[in-house]
Amino acid sequence: MKGNWFPGAVLIGFGLYAFFQHSSYHPPFPVFTWPTILLIIGVAFLIHAYSGKDYEMILPGVILAGIGAHFHAARYFSLEANDTGIYFLIIAFGFFLLHLKTKKGLLYGWLFFTIAVFQLFYEKILDLFGRIENQIVQLSSFLPLALIAIGLYFLLFKRK
Repeated sequence: MKGNWFPGAVLIGFGLYAFFQHSSYHPPFPVFTWPTILLIIGVAFLIHAYSGKDYEMILPGVILAGIGAHFHAARYFSLEANDTGIYFLIIAFGFFLLHLKTKKGLLYGWLFFTIAVFQLFYEKILDLFGRIENQIVQLSSFLPLALIAIGLYFLLFKRK
């Protein structure tokens, strides 16, 4: 029974999607778009994760549902659709939810959360430290190298 949650949820989601698309009901906002497809698949992953106790599916579920919800919100609330910080925040949220059930991924959640905060509030951080802006800008040019170095550390040296 554990394996039937995901395909069942996807089929129900796509069935409802197709039903409303071909019916005379027309919602006040466009829902028949690709973000809705991502939202349906993400919610199916989350239903599978929690109902089937397959908690490893929480992360892909949150990422897909989060991206779908973000693009719907960006359309309706005039938000920046391609804001990289939001994507990092969605991934961080996924790792935090994964940690609640599996006790794994907390470090990754905080790492992605920190990157999200830096991406989302970069200008405000620079304004806050206005007097030392040049030093921060010079240090921020090393951010890609620092991320690569941390990634290599996890790949090469952090073995259990």
